Amino acid sequence: MKIRKYAERIPQYTARAVLPLVKLPKPPVLSGVRMIRRFPEVIAMTDVRRLLIVCDKAAAEQPFLAQLKEDLADQDIASVVYTQEADEPELHDVYSAVDRYLSELCDGVLGVGGASAMHCAKLTAARVTNIKPVPKMAGIGRVFHRLPPLFAVPMTFGSGCESSTGAEVLDDETGSRITVIDPKLCPMAVCLDPELTSALSAEQTAAMGMEALSFAIEAYTGLFDTDDVRTEALDASRMVFENLKKNVADLEDWHTRLNLQKASVKAGEAFSRGMAGYTYAIANVLSEAYELPKASLKAAILPAVLANSADACAGKLAELAYNAGLGSEWDEDEELAEALIDRIHRMNADLGLPTTFAEIRPGEVRELAAQVVSEMNSAYPVPKLMDQTEVADLISGLIDLNA
Repeated sequence: MKIRKYAERIPQYTARAVLPLVKLPKPPVLSGVRMIRRFPEVIAMTDVRRLLIVCDKAAAEQPFLAQLKEDLADQDIASVVYTQEADEPELHDVYSAVDRYLSELCDGVLGVGGASAMHCAKLTAARVTNIKPVPKMAGIGRVFHRLPPLFAVPMTFGSGCESSTGAEVLDDETGSRITVIDPKLCPMAVCLDPELTSALSAEQTAAMGMEALSFAIEAYTGLFDTDDVRTEALDASRMVFENLKKNVADLEDWHTRLNLQKASVKAGEAFSRGMAGYTYAIANVLSEAYELPKASLKAAILPAVLANSADACAGKLAELAYNAGLGSEWDEDEELAEALIDRIHRMNADLGLPTTFAEIRPGEVRELAAQVVSEMNSAYPVPKLMDQTEVADLISGLIDLNA
């Protein structure tokens, strides 16, 4: 078992050695209330003249979209809208959006909406300039040609996809998830306007904030903790701790909402460099199996994953705790790590987020755990590898025994 684990670590330690030499993009961010009205000026600086707006159904129904098209026209930018058919990004949506882009002679892509629209916009732009099918781009660094100008206007936060170098899509024929990671997928510019997130409920806001926290913490505690990762992750986690409960209590506090959006961007940048961990993998598997919201799953899973790996990364958890205002620099690492995990537990409880899920079926736990291990152990630079039994125990802890 130990020999297999060490063998799985070899590519990760190799990548860790060269990561400081790799420059990954950070998109410029236009942020503030009603900054969506100024964003067309930013887009115009790239000489785009016909823009494909890729949005989800929720975004397509918003009044601001018509105003956005007018503001683009004022900058001599024509625009056409493609509305994603599926709630989650599916491969046929990407290809349909590409057809629309080509038929309308577009020269740029703007993603507007939630994470689903961001993923669809990224892969649409990638497919436009890369002849091979999207499944052939799966993996790391397999988008060979530069994308057309790509922009993002998120109406949610937490996933960090508006600033990350990754995108996911469901292959609707095989049912498998396709993950594409490449620096070229990072948008050229992002607009954060907190008013555009006004449709989010208190529970959605809470879950998305915890999702951003999970990305920041797992990037920080992983093996790919370069200086950039550490800086972005510390900033993101502190901003979530300082702003999330305030914003859930007052959903129209645009100052704290904007801080959460900024935390999401920073978490996305940390994730692009540091990658994610078991929280991300387990949430993906359970979400696909039971159609559960990923953000809520990540919130519930995060403290259990950290508790399992605390002995391997107590020092880093202590740094995150101190950065969040917990304890003092004189406290033992183990005490600070425990304080951080306890703080996350209490935040979930205070925010009213679920910690168990009735949908998870006990008889399927071992198969689900096997899927997680298959995805994780050779790919993500987690501080401590878990075997199938450990993952199964963690998933079992999420089962609602009263259901």
